Amino acid sequence: MEGKRTYFYDEQQVKKTNDTFAQTVVHKYAMWCKRENSVFTPSGFALFLLEKGILRQRTIAKYMIVELYPRALYEEESKNKAVARLSDETGYSERHIKNILKDSPFYEANRNNW
Repeated sequence: MEGKRTYFYDEQQVKKTNDTFAQTVVHKYAMWCKRENSVFTPSGFALFLLEKGILRQRTIAKYMIVELYPRALYEEESKNKAVARLSDETGYSERHIKNILKDSPFYEANRNNW
């Protein structure tokens, strides 16, 4: 069978696992803050997740490119200029940005306009 894989899972168990994950990682960050004599902040928490390998750099790149694209597109004269601007702002290649955008819900909603 070709195409997308279908995964079967217990939705309630997945929610329980996600809740346990959230509690665990927040607790670990709080303990780290205490040990490092640091203030518990949202941005510090995000950096903690990145530093510990829980959040990957490519996840951040994907999120930020998809987040920044609509404004860049609005402010620039063309899609190519918007992509070039994002490349300058994020340090990722234009090709990488286009690939991320093609996989995003934004692209799916605007497929005919790309």
